[in-house]
Amino acid sequence: LLRKRVHLIVLDSGLKQKKKKIKYKKGICSIMWFFIFIIYLFFFECFTFLFIVCFSRSMLVHNDYAFNEIILFINNYYIVEEMLIFIFVNRFCRLETSQ
Repeated sequence: LLRKRVHLIVLDSGLKQKKKKIKYKKGICSIMWFFIFIIYLFFFECFTFLFIVCFSRSMLVHNDYAFNEIILFINNYYIVEEMLIFIFVNRFCRLETSQ
């Protein structure tokens, strides 16, 4: 009986250690997703800002049509950005709650 109990205790501790390792890996994964999300946002904002600046200097001198087209383009971009933010946040939260 003593041998069986010791064996069970060792098994229990092994299972606990395995669970801890899995949690740790999930934590790293969620942190990684979070950093990817922040980097993506930073680059996306920089790109849109540069895009607006470049086009406003080159095309928008005396052209209202070009201005309207660019505003539409930027609006579409921001819709895509909102969708991607939602996907990233959803992924990040799902990983956090699964811990």
